[in-house]
This record gives sequence, C-alpha cells and structure tokens, in this order.
Amino acid sequence: MDELKINVDSIGKGKNHYEIAESCATAFNRCISRIINNAFIKIKELKKNPNIDEFVKKPETIDSFERLKNILAIVRTETPYYAISRSFPHIIKANEHIMARNADYFLKRNYDQLIKDDGNKNMIYDVIRLVCKCFNSLTADEKDEIWELASVMLIACAEFHNHLKKSKEFYGQDKKYYYVSEYDYLR
Repeated sequence: MDELKINVDSIGKGKNHYEIAESCATAFNRCISRIINNAFIKIKELKKNPNIDEFVKKPETIDSFERLKNILAIVRTETPYYAISRSFPHIIKANEHIMARNADYFLKRNYDQLIKDDGNKNMIYDVIRLVCKCFNSLTADEKDEIWELASVMLIACAEFHNHLKKSKEFYGQDKKYYYVSEYDYLR
C-alpha cells in the first residue's frame, strides 16, 4: 500500500506545468484506487452475509465492479489525467456535500446526466447501485476513510482547476470546462 500514500501538501505543486498537473492527477488516482480496492474487499465480505441484498451477490454485479476496477487501473497507467480531467467539475460542484459528509446527496441522487450512453452505461449503473446498497454496511472507520479520500480528491480537483486556468493546458476535459473560473471560491 506504500504506493498509494498521498501527500496532500504536494498537490498542486511542481516546477513546471507538467509536474503540477501530475501532482493533482496522482493524488486523485490514488484516492480512486484506494476507494475501489477497499470497496472490492468489502463486497467480497458482504457476499458471505446471508442477509445482504441478492443484487450484491449476483456474479454479473461483481463482474461489473471488477471490470470497472480493471478499466480504472488501465486509465491510471495509460492516461493518468483522464479521470481528474473528466471528473473535476462534478466533484467541485459537490464541494459542500463532501465537506459536510452528506452521504444522502450521493446515495439518493439521479446520475443520468453524468453517465454517457455508451457500452459502459450498464456497468456504471451496476456499480452505483452496488455502492448505494453497500454503503450502510460500512463501519464508521470505513466511512471516515471514504470521506477523507473524497476530501483529498476535492483538493486535487481544485488545484487541477487552478492549474488549468493558469496554464491553459488541455488534458481531455470537457470543452465547456476548459477555462472556467466559476469554482474560484474553493481557494
């Protein structure tokens, strides 16, 4: 797990644009990896519980989650800026809910506008449904870790956004968020 240590003080720091973007993307990707790995372990535990929802036990559900885990591992290696560049506006918009640890905002919201209508759509819906069904079975420490990681992701997104405004670099972010400055209140 040493590879997944996150130094919050290094996020948004660097000698050049590349190092600054790298510091944000690395922290963000490490948070995603820790959340996904911890979730996968928890799901395996829950599958053994006879009282858990049948959806959680379905092989197709676990397959969707494992597929997402594998896709994210590839993305993290091959295109390290992709996840943060596509996610930062949505995470920044959820700033208040992350800081307040408002799980209901994430568990009860409609994700239709955020999910592309492509070959991964059903997989993403399965994962969202799986997370929603499993969240309440987490221990207080497990929930705290998720919120801490979400807070680090928020910091990484805010720093990444500030980097975009200064550098005018393109990392694959949606064009409508290319040079926006509506999120400056996070600094």
